[in-house]
Amino acid sequence: MKYPKLRELKEAFTALIKGPYTTKFPKIPAPAAPAYRGKPEFSEEECVVCGACANV
Repeated sequence: MKYPKLRELKEAFTALIKGPYTTKFPKIPAPAAPAYRGKPEFSEEECVVCGACANV
């Protein structure tokens, strides 16, 4: 039987104290990036079949 290395024990102990590394995504939404300008909107009346909506 192999014993865990000291580095692994240190990381396990640190994880027990600090808590989870992940975020609670479904319950708390992630904040938007500072440069986020919103969801792109396209109008069917102004459509010129450029394909921009497919690239997003």
